[in-house]
Amino acid sequence: LGEALRYYLAALAEEQATDDRPAQVSTLMNIAWLHFDGLVGPGSEARPLDPAVRTAAFRRSEEYYGQALARARSLRDRAAAA
Repeated sequence: LGEALRYYLAALAEEQATDDRPAQVSTLMNIAWLHFDGLVGPGSEARPLDPAVRTAAFRRSEEYYGQALARARSLRDRAAAA
């Protein structure tokens, strides 16, 4: 989880610097799935999380998903206005 998250966060920083919004949407969704898989994915039961940590990670997943959804809607609205 740690190495993959570092990769996605580095990619997101680069995408934000170049204003590559479609790539940002994709990366944010991947981060959200990464967090989600860490909670309920294969092997997650083998390393049980403290309930507070699980709740915080789930909320972070929701936050990334919400950001990706907002950016996707922004792209859709921009395309519709053009």
